[in-house]
Amino acid sequence: MICQKCNFQNEEAAKFCKNCGIELTNVNVDKSKKAMRNGFGITGFVISLISACAFGASLDKVAVAEGDAPPLIAVIGFAVLGLVFSYIGFSQKNKTKWQAITGLSISGTVLFITIIGLCFNLL
Repeated sequence: MICQKCNFQNEEAAKFCKNCGIELTNVNVDKSKKAMRNGFGITGFVISLISACAFGASLDKVAVAEGDAPPLIAVIGFAVLGLVFSYIGFSQKNKTKWQAITGLSISGTVLFITIIGLCFNLL
């Protein structure tokens, strides 16, 4: 039986949760998509997509010449935020992790490429 408070998987005959101690009810709790949704993972994924788009826009020569390109500090900021939210989403128990893993990958790649580009004066 899954605890409604902490989502810990207990034995079916358990009266109390072994993780948090709350009394378990006999209501069958199914693992619906809502219960498995990972808010931090989704947020990290979306923020990392924003950082990737901002990075692409910062490489546009016309936008840079006209001053319309986002500054690289914004790219780095969004990439770091994406890493933080994705990591929190990845560390949550009993939640889907694909959004968090994808967010970590995208944000990490954008951050790595941006820092390498700044170090070697490529950007």
